Amino acid sequence: MRQHLGFLSLALADKHTQGSKEDPVRVARPEGQRRYLGRLRCSDGKAPRFFRADNIGDGPFGNIVDLYIVTCEGGEPKESEIHMDLNHKGHDEQRLVPGFANEVVPEPERAPAPTADPRA
Repeated sequence: MRQHLGFLSLALADKHTQGSKEDPVRVARPEGQRRYLGRLRCSDGKAPRFFRADNIGDGPFGNIVDLYIVTCEGGEPKESEIHMDLNHKGHDEQRLVPGFANEVVPEPERAPAPTADPRA
């Protein structure tokens, strides 16, 4: 892991949209990715479906960034791309990506399983 979460890197990332390639959602491990995505709620109040599409290479903190496709079947946003950096031990991102609400889930919570790519 080549993590570099200096003040300058964080300040530059925070100038971009949360969940973008330039400011990926910072979490710990795949479980943190699923926990974060599992807390999101679409405009209809339901949890979105999501799957890991690919890793897209190094992000602003020097770690590999994963791309998730997130869909809301009965609400908005219909489809979103959320970039996530899973190499932030002890960090549980609370900021939301645009267009989603957050479900308050008491701890401990179980991370939901990702769905299969529905386009395959």
